[in-house]
Amino acid sequence: MKVLSFVCSCLILISFSACGGGDGESTPSEGNNSKNGNSFYPAVSAISLSIDEAVDVVDSVNMIDENNTEDWYEITFDQTGTYTIYTNPLEGSANEYHSHAIFELVDQYGNTLKKIDQFVTRFGSDTIADGQVNTFNITDSGTYFIRVYRDETNQHINYALKYQFSIYPSVQNGYIQDNTGERNDVQAMAFPITLEDAKNGISDSVNVTRINDYEDWYEITFDQTGTYTIYTNPLEGSANEYHSHAIFELVDQYGNTLKKIDQFVTRFGSDTIADGQVNTFNITDSGTYFIRVYRD
Repeated sequence: MKVLSFVCSCLILISFSACGGGDGESTPSEGNNSKNGNSFYPAVSAISLSIDEAVDVVDSVNMIDENNTEDWYEITFDQTGTYTIYTNPLEGSANEYHSHAIFELVDQYGNTLKKIDQFVTRFGSDTIADGQVNTFNITDSGTYFIRVYRDETNQHINYALKYQFSIYPSVQNGYIQDNTGERNDVQAMAFPITLEDAKNGISDSVNVTRINDYEDWYEITFDQTGTYTIYTNPLEGSANEYHSHAIFELVDQYGNTLKKIDQFVTRFGSDTIADGQVNTFNITDSGTYFIRVYRD
């Protein structure tokens, strides 16, 4: 069995049943919160992102200087394509109820191309919220900016925020997963597997090894049309909350869900691991497809 490194631990096996036709962490020095008067151009901490690198930044606003209400970063994208951004509020942030952190991708003309509204605290709680995983597209190589600030409602702009953001290129742009298959949290970072791999079984997990590992994606090519059988199993080591589910989806290259399998993780009325399922799906056009796995 091929073991990747994927709380839910799961096993996937796919068989054809009827034939047809790395990361470095950066902590920038302060001085990246100026807009140069009325211009949006900031005094930035410059970060270069090439096709085979990821950028990881830990920083804060409103913690050292009362005028440090936002941070700016300059990033050069050498290649067009899809990139993945992970955003996390960190312990040490002011945990006022229902407050937000904002992460923006900005072009060199000051236009906001992507805006991520990230809860700092869990809804109805003062504990730090989960992070987010989002993607954005770079259509022209060149210089862009990341802007980070607290939301401006109810005076939250002055609240302390400690944060982390990471940016990864897509597999198509040269990103290479580690030997466990990570990171493969979005379709653009899907880990490539063969049908033979799937026949032998893919064993992996989500929410086990790191934060923001909410789902796993696999890319698989079907050379033949016809009916395939998929076996799905939750494994020991999964968090066994009562009546919880794991979801397995077959997705086409356009993001459409073609098959959705709702798999109990625990037995009904129990906290023991549930039995697996056997399902079939039809491939009407040969080509590239994706398997997406996540908790409900």
